Amino acid sequence: MTFEDSRRFLLALINHIIWSTLTVASRYLQVYAVPTVFDGQGVLATAKATSLILIFTCSHIVCPEKEEQNSSRTHENDDDEGKDSDAVMQEDANVDDVDARAERRPTVPVRQKGMLEPMQAHTTPPPPKRTKIFFALLFGIVATCRAALNIASAQFTLSYYITAINSLTPLVVSIGDKMFLETDMPSAIWPCIFASIVGCATIAASQSPLMSKGDSSGFSFTAQDAIGCGLQFMSTCFSAAARLLMKRTESILSRNEAVQTNNACNFVFPLSYTLVTNPGGWEAYREMNLQSLAAWTIISVLVYTIGSTGQMSLVRSMGPGVYSSLGAIRVLGSAILSALWLNEPVQNWLEWSGLLIIMCTMTLYTLASVDVRDSWRHLFAARATRRTENETGSSDAALQLVRLKDELGVDSNETRELL
Repeated sequence: MTFEDSRRFLLALINHIIWSTLTVASRYLQVYAVPTVFDGQGVLATAKATSLILIFTCSHIVCPEKEEQNSSRTHENDDDEGKDSDAVMQEDANVDDVDARAERRPTVPVRQKGMLEPMQAHTTPPPPKRTKIFFALLFGIVATCRAALNIASAQFTLSYYITAINSLTPLVVSIGDKMFLETDMPSAIWPCIFASIVGCATIAASQSPLMSKGDSSGFSFTAQDAIGCGLQFMSTCFSAAARLLMKRTESILSRNEAVQTNNACNFVFPLSYTLVTNPGGWEAYREMNLQSLAAWTIISVLVYTIGSTGQMSLVRSMGPGVYSSLGAIRVLGSAILSALWLNEPVQNWLEWSGLLIIMCTMTLYTLASVDVRDSWRHLFAARATRRTENETGSSDAALQLVRLKDELGVDSNETRELL
């Protein structure tokens, strides 16, 4: 492994740790913020709006030259732009959103009637405008439900419970692919589902009175925790549905259109919901203290801006499989940060065992998939090819040195000076 590979793995770990702060910061704002708690949907709307402004500013003002170069290639690389937005393409990076990537087929020149003419690519007529609007709106609603339920679940249950359930997304996606797209499921899915159920049951058993030994100061699994876990599982299902819609609408919505729809809907719908159902919730922003401002900044700047753009860059350079194989670090990051910031630590060794079972299961499931093996092979094959090209270039330079020495009749040092 080269220094560049090590740097990318370190950046990927840091990126996953950044995403692990999302549930902790959102739980603080909705449960522990003083003097007034925040409305979760208002947090989502304002954080998304701030993120969009920052990304637009950085791309058009801070780096205008790079933006001009990217815009000149928009028509050629339309399918590659914006394929990993927030935690849908993530997470999600992480999410977020990775399985729907596809490349445009290039035009291949062929000889016809003695002339070299371009082969006509297989094109389909553009979809009706009404169909495009329908699927864009449907995708936006599904993506908004995923993000809104993810934020809302933090109000009811512990942050590391939310992250542990969210880590099960690949299993739900595989089942959805089989049901709706009729694709083959990985052979390791059923053992991993069984192991995940064992991990969840272990976490639930850790909350029993027998484990607390009469200590009532600790946390116990309540009805509110069940609601929060249910909301997060629904968010996971919506995340899988968003990926399925991305696959279904490849010929209808471009990657840019899907990303812009996702971002716009994640701002408009939660904002409208908050203004109608809880207009007084905006008073919390007038009374925001320093710690609440730090939590809101973590969500809007650190996660939705830096984490999202960093995830996109890492997925493109490392491959989605290699990046996703490190996703279990989010569960560990949430557990540690929850204990340090919210004073909600993992209660006992049995709860730690359940979390570790889920983390190891999802890591092994990701590593066992074909996509990950191909990603690793592609990553290191590219490094080997680059090294071979460098060695070939060195050999050619040495051969040129010898030839020039013979032609001029000078020694090696003088030849190098001439070169």
